[in-house]
Amino acid sequence: MKKNLAYQKDFNLFDAFRILDQEGKGYIIFSDLMLGLKQLKYMPDPIEVDLWMKRYGGFCSISQVKFSQFCRSFDPKDNYYSTLMNRRQSKLTGELAVFSEDTLKLYRSLWRNILTDEGISEGQRQRFERMEDFSVEKMFKMLDLNRDGCFTPGELTQFLAERGIQLEGDGAQLLADKFDGDRDGKVNLSDFREEVRPKSPVR
Repeated sequence: MKKNLAYQKDFNLFDAFRILDQEGKGYIIFSDLMLGLKQLKYMPDPIEVDLWMKRYGGFCSISQVKFSQFCRSFDPKDNYYSTLMNRRQSKLTGELAVFSEDTLKLYRSLWRNILTDEGISEGQRQRFERMEDFSVEKMFKMLDLNRDGCFTPGELTQFLAERGIQLEGDGAQLLADKFDGDRDGKVNLSDFREEVRPKSPVR
């Protein structure tokens, strides 16, 4: 979906963010995102929106997601597509960006995928929380195949493959990125523990 958006010549991250940051503050809060998505004709689950805000804006009383953090969420990861998307400048005319209907449809669909994924991830965290025999440390050691105190997308791919799970394309990279809180390309125990900790009340 991100790659498809990168091919849309009228799509750029500046205007995509401005659809949400309608006051031009340079950041968005929960209500901004809910309003912007409503105007995109998408009514998301507020819990999923809150999870996304916490992932990129932190766990303060009022999470704020800056433009740079928004871009992290939409980055295709693949260098070619990332460059294609990030080199485009704003084409803003008036108060809000003007995208084609096809581009708006893709943008809306990508938001749906991103937020749904947040809900699925939280559901898994909640299941881990209810498992009496689940140990963050034991699971981390299983993923840290070379015992260097962290795991990489390659180790994650190998771990899953040994259990009959094959990830397509950049799936391992995208999955590892969820755990990589400090964005250093590796997942340490602190990163892993934070990601598997439930972020919302029991659902």
